[in-house]
Formats: sequence, structure tokens, C-alpha cells
Amino acid sequence: MKLKAWYKKLADALEPKTFRTEDEKEIYQYGISLLIGGVTTFTLALLISIPFHRTANTIIFLLSFLILRKMTSGVHSASSTACFISSQMLCLTAVNLLAPLLQRLTGWYLVAFLLFSGIYIFIFAPIRHINLELNAEEIRVLHTRSVIVFAIESGSFLALYFGFHERDKSFDILTAILLTVILMIAAKLFHQEVSKWKRKT
Repeated sequence: MKLKAWYKKLADALEPKTFRTEDEKEIYQYGISLLIGGVTTFTLALLISIPFHRTANTIIFLLSFLILRKMTSGVHSASSTACFISSQMLCLTAVNLLAPLLQRLTGWYLVAFLLFSGIYIFIFAPIRHINLELNAEEIRVLHTRSVIVFAIESGSFLALYFGFHERDKSFDILTAILLTVILMIAAKLFHQEVSKWKRKT
């Protein structure tokens, strides 16, 4: 059974018996599906991290990444199954390969990456994905939140990195920021973004 069908079946079992409109029912099912999918992905990522002794790093990365990506959006997979698999692969690669790789770079390179990410998020967030119906006010709110979340996460990175306390954890935050920006760029490259003045019909 495909993940999307499994999520919908579980949402159907959990949903209230009555809804005022069919749209209300679909919104509820979609929200439940997102929640179940997110919890499943988060839990499995943590379980996979145990043999690598990177559980704390994984938690820091996932929290930083998921919160920022929620505000900025970015490239999306074609199906729930592809999204689930790609999410696990991204997490494994980020925590066990990209973050350790960043640790080998000097501080100037890290600050340069951080500045580039901040500028990109400030200019382009949020990505108006074709499946996201955003009006001008929603775009403004998400943009503001993207900048705020980036400021908090970049501040946390700098405090950990230059404070020399739990410095290795700082790279998980920077990795989350960089990966978020990479997925934003990918959305543009794969033409998944629509004009901010258009809405899905």
C-alpha cells in the first residue's frame, strides 16, 4: 500500500463523524496526513541515527531544518513515498556526511555560507510552490517568519561555534540552513515555483 493511501486510511479512521463541508473534511485529512507523515519520518530518522551514535545531532538537525523549511518551502517530491524515502536519505547524508565535511572548513567559509543563505532567504522566501495557494498577505507573513527563524538559527550556530561549547552541534544547524537553501534553489531549477501573483486554480 502506498504511503499516501495509508495516511488517508488512518485519517479516515481518526476523523470526526460530521463536517460542515466536504472541503473541511479534506483539510482535516490533509492535516492528519502531514502530522502522521512528519512523526513517522522523524521517528525513523532517530532510530536510524542510533547505530551511528548521532542521535543528538539528528535531533538538532531535524528541528532546525523542519522549522525553517516550513517557512521557506522548496522543492517537493512527486509522491508521499518518494518524499518519505528522500527525507530519510537527506537526513542521513546531512548528519553523517555534510555536517562533518563542514567541520573541516575554516570559519570564514562558514560565515560566507551563512551570509549567502541569509541573503537568499531574505530575497526569495517563501518559494511559491505550485501546490501552495498563497495570497499576498500569506507570502508576507511567511517571509517575515523565514527571516526570523533564520536569524534565530544563525545566531544559535554562531553562539555554539564561537563559544566553543558543543561546537560540533553547531554544524548540524548550519547544515540545516544550507540544505533548506539548496532545496529552495532546486525548486526554481525544476520549475516548481509559480509567480507570486498567481494562485492554483
